[in-house]
Amino acid sequence: MTSSSANFCTARWLRCGSSTIVLAAAMLHPGAALAQETTDPAEETKPVSVQTDVNAAATQDPDDPNTIIVTGQRRALQTSAQRKRDADTVMDSITATDIGAFPDKSVAEALQRVPGITVNRFAATSDTAHFSAEPSGVIIRGLPQVRSEFNGRDTFSANSGRGLSWTDITPELLAGVDVYKNQTADLIEGGIAGSVNLRTRVPFDATGQLIQVGVRANYGDLSKKWTPDINGFYSNRFITGMGEFGVMANLAFSKVRTRSQGIQYGRAIIIDEGFGDSGPDTAFFPYSINFLDNEYDRKRTGIAAAGQWRSLDRKLLVTAQYLRSVYKNVWEERSIGAFGIGPDLYGQNVRTRVPAFGGTGVIPVPAPGTPAFTFDSDGNFETGTPNRPGELWWGNPPGFDSSAPPAPGVNVGFGVNDQGEAMFNTCYSWATASLGCQYQANGQPAYAPGVGSGSRINQNKNMTQDAAINLKWAATDALRFNFDAQYVDSTIHNYDISIEMHSFANTMVDASGGLPRIEFGPPTNINQSAGGLANPNNWYLRSVMDHLEDSKGNELALRADGEYDLNTDWLDSLKFGARYADRKQEVQWSTYNWQNIANTWTDFGSCPHPYWNIDSPPSTDCGVDFNGYPAGFFEMAEFGAGFHGGTLGEFPFVPFEFLRDHRADEFSQELIGVGTFIPICQRNGQLGPDTTPTELPDSCFTPDEVADVREKTNAIYAMLKFGGDNALIGGMPFRGNIGLRYVRARSHKFFVSFI
Repeated sequence: MTSSSANFCTARWLRCGSSTIVLAAAMLHPGAALAQETTDPAEETKPVSVQTDVNAAATQDPDDPNTIIVTGQRRALQTSAQRKRDADTVMDSITATDIGAFPDKSVAEALQRVPGITVNRFAATSDTAHFSAEPSGVIIRGLPQVRSEFNGRDTFSANSGRGLSWTDITPELLAGVDVYKNQTADLIEGGIAGSVNLRTRVPFDATGQLIQVGVRANYGDLSKKWTPDINGFYSNRFITGMGEFGVMANLAFSKVRTRSQGIQYGRAIIIDEGFGDSGPDTAFFPYSINFLDNEYDRKRTGIAAAGQWRSLDRKLLVTAQYLRSVYKNVWEERSIGAFGIGPDLYGQNVRTRVPAFGGTGVIPVPAPGTPAFTFDSDGNFETGTPNRPGELWWGNPPGFDSSAPPAPGVNVGFGVNDQGEAMFNTCYSWATASLGCQYQANGQPAYAPGVGSGSRINQNKNMTQDAAINLKWAATDALRFNFDAQYVDSTIHNYDISIEMHSFANTMVDASGGLPRIEFGPPTNINQSAGGLANPNNWYLRSVMDHLEDSKGNELALRADGEYDLNTDWLDSLKFGARYADRKQEVQWSTYNWQNIANTWTDFGSCPHPYWNIDSPPSTDCGVDFNGYPAGFFEMAEFGAGFHGGTLGEFPFVPFEFLRDHRADEFSQELIGVGTFIPICQRNGQLGPDTTPTELPDSCFTPDEVADVREKTNAIYAMLKFGGDNALIGGMPFRGNIGLRYVRARSHKFFVSFI
């Protein structure tokens, strides 16, 4: 995806530019005087503002002709480097000196520039099938246990422990991000891997009135869509007889349409000596190959507001802040794949190997009349048209008699095609086989693998809001206090629905080039209706799966800190404080409710299946009360793009509008009369406890899908800072700190684990 941008700024004086991250202090080279410091550098490590020392000198007037002001990239580099130098522990910093000049489109994307930090490019950590244009998570030095903070205060997402959903936060609201890779006594506990502090702007960061509007356009080269990023900022400060006041407001809106296309192999099966003398001793054969096309529609809205007051004697500074971020992401996906091209080892551990001895009926074979498989030098499957060998058990078909041959010209297989023939040949060796069975050279039958189309949408909305007030008091020249109160609230709503339809085809796979390619052909031992995969009569409804989440959480936190300057060469200051936090979370997260509709194993009965085909009309034949499938639940559409090797064909998919309108609920067993699907929010044990659980009253969730968590934390700490420019060992200055933090956490949890 590419983007172009333009920023428009008007103010008492103009400041426009770009920002980047400091990679090392060494990047700053000495040279001519380009700027003067307007802020005590030590104060740049404070959480609330760049300018938090109530005794800090007033910044110089930018209208002064003797003042040189540097903004943009160099100023950002200087600020970030200064923060790193003044930090009490190992940290990195990203600074956006100018509003809207954060270097990337998301916080996580910017953090990947920091040494020791990697980001998760999947849509979710547990879902490696879906890539994301924007990172979804942050890992510090290989560990995912990362704490997140707003302005030095705790924050979290409703369904997480101590982390934030990084896609939630719009970077236009931020003045910078600090990454702490080690823990010190004054940092809030819980950052095992590290802590990430998101700093928003406050009024006293600017020297006077500042107004800015920024506009940026994004273009997705796969989605072929233009989308906007818009942000507006206002800040002002003024002096009265009651002290100095400052106000600030910042609004940001971002919309991105991205598209991802993927080719995914299923589990690789290890096969030892399974392909004769011409094959490798050890081969790696994928169980499946799937082609995906996914479009994301992400909207993010952010609001930040702040007010500040400082006393005329500059001993008191009060800062009130509010931030709200709403993140909405809807992704819609279609997929086509071949399943069962390799051995099915469902339920077996990853070390399971398929031996040649006893492998009959497991090791794939070339379809009749197709070339032998080829493998690369490492034993990876490259080309071929795999069939599933052996006698696939689909049960006894209607009218089947193992002791008597069928009537002449009668195929006693399963299902029925548009010529009235059985769709699946029953090529059983222990009984009279169906007419038309095809066999391998060894006399065993073989069957074409399955082909599946998937239609899925995922609707996600996250909201995080944070309100806080901070008081800084300089009691004496050497003693300072900091008091802080915060309330954070978070909610998450998610709806995920997918429907799969399956058929059969001989799938030619060619992975000898840069990307795997497939072609579909007529299936072995399956008698399809005319038109093959382009005819909906050859498809069946495999499954419907829905998922729902409705989680919420809030926290009240109170904090008090003090610092006393010791003012010696060897002892710098003593810092101490206490913190109390009360957090409540209710995580309501349903199972992924996968249920069968008309799989091949349900094709049992006294006559051909009345509802196997997706275009089956209502029927009461064979003792089945089939009420028919919902109207308009499928459409025939082409699938494939250049990344997939072009169009793969025409297949049935569920219209996205059908899924968005929750019409998948119309597949309920109580409505269509077949299958086992009962939608979430309607489950009350209708089909028995092993199939349909019972939800809590006035809820969409069962008892084992709800976790109520409450945690109360009390903490105290003391930290001694020592060293400085005049503390020399071997002629070199040193500095450091030693501290102790005592934490008492009491947790109350009620939940039942489930699989």
